[in-house]
Amino acid sequence: MDNLENRRNLQATAISARHIAQILERAMPTHVLTSFELLNGGASNLSYQVRFDGMESPFVLRVYTRDPPACQKEVDILNFISRQLPVPDPIYADPKGEDDVGPYLLYRYAEGMTLRFRN
Repeated sequence: MDNLENRRNLQATAISARHIAQILERAMPTHVLTSFELLNGGASNLSYQVRFDGMESPFVLRVYTRDPPACQKEVDILNFISRQLPVPDPIYADPKGEDDVGPYLLYRYAEGMTLRFRN
């Protein structure tokens, strides 16, 4: 395992199932969480695919572990470009990280390409 993968594994273990449930209870108080799983591919933050009882489409919970101010930036960018391009629909955000986990964003899962910057 390389250092980035080791760091990601340590960060993943730092967010307990209890914290994930607490976040999602605040974000979706009338829905029951049925499952969550850590998604691969994040360079600096953690993303979980989450599912709720009675809802066919999954959601993504993104927890900003390395760059907390990026949460508000991402919300602003998604809201701005959504007028021009199809992007995930933000459902709930806590840019200040008031749930003892750090800033996070919940949005609808969207199939498609991700942006990757390569040298």
